[in-house]
Amino acid sequence: MKKYSMSILTFLLLLTSNVVLSDSSVSWKNPDDYTDIDAAEESQKKFEQRTFASLEKHIEKLSKALPQGQKLWLKVVDVDLAGRVLPGISYGGQTARNYRIIEHHYFPKMTFNYHLSDTTGKVLESGDVTLKDIAFQDRIIPRGAKRDPLNYEKTMITKWFNKTFPQQVAKN
Repeated sequence: MKKYSMSILTFLLLLTSNVVLSDSSVSWKNPDDYTDIDAAEESQKKFEQRTFASLEKHIEKLSKALPQGQKLWLKVVDVDLAGRVLPGISYGGQTARNYRIIEHHYFPKMTFNYHLSDTTGKVLESGDVTLKDIAFQDRIIPRGAKRDPLNYEKTMITKWFNKTFPQQVAKN
């Protein structure tokens, strides 16, 4: 019994330490009200989970460049993904598939609040941000990024991060 309770305690400590060591935190405020977070070829719930997890992972990766102990908090208020979902046309009784069409006039946008805090929780910097990338299709896309369905949104977030925290970019 002692060994079993020690394992649980160790697991809980590891779980807690992962939360504490995280360099960022992202919350999604009212996703049902977002401008465009529409699924095309999968269930809406799975699409949202996959999309949010991918963007959170990207923000966490960027946050690793911050000085040790600093944490970036984001509360996402609106998302408008690049492109638009258009309904498919059903032929011969087969189920129609929806498609996300990427065109220059359907550029990505994102609105969020953020704050950067130090190890004591003191807020070092904060603000309300609205990002949009009107020229999202005019850039050269690195190899591999073309396969990422959120590459335009991630590029937009990376540009904001590099502009907002330039001292961190110089270190990398």
